[in-house]
Amino acid sequence: MEHATWQDAVNGAIVTRARLAEIARAEEEKIRPVILYQAQPKNREVTVEKLEKYLVEYEKIAPDTIAVATGEQRELDAIDLGDPHCPVEHVITVQALKEGWDCPFAYVLCSVANVQSATSVEQLLGRVMRMPFARRRGHEKLNRAYTHVPETQFSRAAHALRDKLVETMGFGKDEAAQAVQVAFPGLHGGDAAAAPAAEVVEVDAVPDFSACTPDERAAAAQAVEVRRTDDGKSAVTVTGVLPAAVRDAIAAAAQDQNRQAEIRARLLHKNAEFQKHQSPASRGEKFHPLPQFVIEFDGGELEASPENIESMLAWEPLKQDCILSAGEFSIEETASGFNIDIDDERVAELKIQKGGQWEIPMLWNAKPGWSENELALWLEREIRTRYLTQEVLAVFAVRNVEALLARGHSMETLVRFKFLLARRLQEKLQKLRFDAKQMNYQRVLFGETAPLCRFKFEFRPDPQSYHYNYAYQGGYQFDKHYYGGVIGDLKSDGEEYQCAVALDSMDEVEYWIRNVDRKPNAFWLPLPHDKFYPDFIAQLTDGRVLAVEYKGAHLEAGAGDKKLIGALWERESGGKALFLMPTKKRGAPSVRERIEQKVRAQSGGVRPLTM
Repeated sequence: MEHATWQDAVNGAIVTRARLAEIARAEEEKIRPVILYQAQPKNREVTVEKLEKYLVEYEKIAPDTIAVATGEQRELDAIDLGDPHCPVEHVITVQALKEGWDCPFAYVLCSVANVQSATSVEQLLGRVMRMPFARRRGHEKLNRAYTHVPETQFSRAAHALRDKLVETMGFGKDEAAQAVQVAFPGLHGGDAAAAPAAEVVEVDAVPDFSACTPDERAAAAQAVEVRRTDDGKSAVTVTGVLPAAVRDAIAAAAQDQNRQAEIRARLLHKNAEFQKHQSPASRGEKFHPLPQFVIEFDGGELEASPENIESMLAWEPLKQDCILSAGEFSIEETASGFNIDIDDERVAELKIQKGGQWEIPMLWNAKPGWSENELALWLEREIRTRYLTQEVLAVFAVRNVEALLARGHSMETLVRFKFLLARRLQEKLQKLRFDAKQMNYQRVLFGETAPLCRFKFEFRPDPQSYHYNYAYQGGYQFDKHYYGGVIGDLKSDGEEYQCAVALDSMDEVEYWIRNVDRKPNAFWLPLPHDKFYPDFIAQLTDGRVLAVEYKGAHLEAGAGDKKLIGALWERESGGKALFLMPTKKRGAPSVRERIEQKVRAQSGGVRPLTM
């Protein structure tokens, strides 16, 4: 779990250990979960001394449950952490984790040091993954280790550990994914990273919720955990939004009135944090499905992906303009040449004067006696591709050799430059296939007899699978993003940022999502050679959905295919979907104005999408 600050990371680790200790009481074998803290060196901010002081003064951790294990303080030397009666639950280290030191019952790691590198992540996570005496326990939560860190770069480095498990430690891909489960952006669900840390308050008695309504008691059961402490008091852990009556009941469990007022203020502040970060997705709100194209092919129905559309391509390059033009292959033999040789153990470069054809060194001379067929067969072997048979390639090569000879090139010249000729023929085939795919795409999706007929397949955003490369860090607080405060690949300024602000502030928009290119569970439309991922998708209050792709003026020229498929998507949706591609032009309406015009000009009388 990543946290915004090191203090939140420490608090999260303490809450995790407390929950595990409560669960472990039901185990037959004594399990005493321990937290390993990695502090920073003396010249950094969070030293061993500062961390220990924070645990005692702010988190109210008993000093006799803390041990320091560094080169100077070796408090563990006389302690048996494997003893069920050992009081130590918190171990502070600096370098011990990297030096191979192990700790029985090390379930939780909290590092306040800089752990951004892949090597550091592997060392630190590996330390708690190799739990001593590990065997499967009755409760699943006791079969995992837990890590709390304050860095936002940790998630990227965690990828390396997962890869390491696959490559060198004998794990399968599925096993590695299970072994390293994360609750921060980029690898798993979006909400977990944005959620505030739990709040823990100490009161004198067990809170009494009997006066609360059934709904209020249900909220308490969902978001409140009460643990009796050794001194007879109660530690109350709050992990979610609480009604006022529940907060009052917790505060009332404290005897001192000033203490009660303090607890009410803390819980009210924490309530605001939880509400702020609670996204529509986490509340179970549904995002309307977005229709996607379907094609009929070979008696069945397929998703209209570029791969499936390409499978309908019957490529016949010999029926295209398959002869190299003069611009695609020409040999100018009148330029200056250079003869490079060894002269007295150094390279000598002697310029050959212009004057008709090059004075070709004997080494360059073509093999005498090559026929057209021999050259064509040699070329066919060089340009082979999985898309075409040898017979088609042979005819393609023969036709080009014949055409070049007819254009005035000699056989000797073609043989001498046969590698260049083979490369030009390969490039020609690539262009012919590109053109054929473009025509096939037009036929499948835009032709008069196009098999595209309806929107059978639907794209549904998945609250558990929002992936991105980096998270939005700007000061503007978005209220309507479907995944809450976790917004992927959005900068804090620029046209796309203004587009997001416009969507977030429009009354007609219920929710919106920053759609991230080439990530799992991202919405796309087919292009001739690729997939098109609109920048934003939005759910409107009238039941329609909107896809928005922003283009700067310098990018508009290459946006033709995107405009066409977006317009077709809107047209074929039967009024259920809108597509807009605003561009930045001098004197043109702003992005917000364009979105408002699009939504309001085509509003009213639209049947909402069925769920």
